[in-house]
Amino acid sequence: MQRAELVAEDVAAGRLLALLTDYKAQSRPRHIVWLQNRKVTPKLRAFIDFIVEVYG
Repeated sequence: MQRAELVAEDVAAGRLLALLTDYKAQSRPRHIVWLQNRKVTPKLRAFIDFIVEVYG
């Protein structure tokens, strides 16, 4: 779910007002780090997939 989706209903209802609609924040690299000797468990894989989906 994108951040805009979290507040879309409130914006549509007029409870929130969109500001700086033309502003684009700079992208920053993100890293996921874990110990090299640890295997990638299904729980870790799900977390990594989630982070990639959300922050791509």
